Amino acid sequence: MPNNQQPSWIDYVARYGYAAKTVVYLSLGILTMLAAMRYSSTENLSHKDIFNEILQQPFGHVLLAPVSLGLFSYALWRLIQAIKNTEHLDNSKVKDVLMRVFFVFSALTYSSAGWLAARVLVGNEEQSSSKGNSETLAQHLMGYTLGVWLVGIVGLMILVFAFVQFKHAYTGDFMEKFEQQRMSSSVLSACLWAGRTGYTARGILYVFIGAFFMQAAYQYDPDEAGGLKEAMGEILNQPFGQWLLAIMACGLMLFSLFCAFESCYRQTEAKS
Repeated sequence: MPNNQQPSWIDYVARYGYAAKTVVYLSLGILTMLAAMRYSSTENLSHKDIFNEILQQPFGHVLLAPVSLGLFSYALWRLIQAIKNTEHLDNSKVKDVLMRVFFVFSALTYSSAGWLAARVLVGNEEQSSSKGNSETLAQHLMGYTLGVWLVGIVGLMILVFAFVQFKHAYTGDFMEKFEQQRMSSSVLSACLWAGRTGYTARGILYVFIGAFFMQAAYQYDPDEAGGLKEAMGEILNQPFGQWLLAIMACGLMLFSLFCAFESCYRQTEAKS
C-alpha cells in the first residue's frame, strides 16, 4: 500500500485475522513442545485444546474473545480474496481457479474454528463425541454413494496442499506478497526463514493428515482418518520422536512469527 493511501476496512480485516493466527499457532507450538517434553499428551493437541489453553491464561476471556473474532475476520479476508481476486489470479488457468475455490474452503474452515473458540469462551463446547473432526468428516462422506472415493479425494487434496507448503518453503515465493519496501533487511531475513521453517512444519503435518484420509478410504474405515493430534502422535511414535516433535513445535512457533509479520506487512489490496 502506498504511504499516502489510508488503509481500507479490508486492510484492517486481513491484519486482524493474521494477528489471530499468530496467537493460535503460538499456542499450538507451545502445547506441542509440552507434549514433546512429556509434560502433556498429543491427545491434547486439538483446536478445542488450544482455545482452552488460551482461556486458562490470566485474563483468558479477554484474550480468547478477540481471537475468536479474529478467526472470523480471517475467514472474511479469505472470502474477499476469492471474490475480489486480491491476488490477481488468472481465471483462464485451472490452478488459479482452484486457488480461489481453496480460499472459500479456507473461509469455511476458519469460520468453524472461530465458532468453536466462541463456544469454548462461553463454556458451551461439545464434550460428548470422542471422534475428532477428521473422523467425523470421513464418516459423513462415507455415508454417500461412492463415499469412499470422496474420502480418497479429500486425502489427495490434503496431500497436494502439503506439497504446496513444501513448494513455498523451498522457493520462498510467499515473500512476493509482502510490502517489502516497508521492511528492513533484518526483518526481511527473519520473515523469510520463519516462513520457510513454518511452511515446512505445516507441510509435514498435512502429509500425515492426507495419508490418514487415504488409509481410511483404502480400508473403508472412517476411524482411520486423523487430524492434528493423530499426526502429532504419529511423529512422536517415530524413532527419536521426542526430538522430532520438539522440532515440529519450533517450526509451528516460527510460523506464528511469520503470521505476525503478515499482520504487519502483508499486501492486502489488489494491485493494478
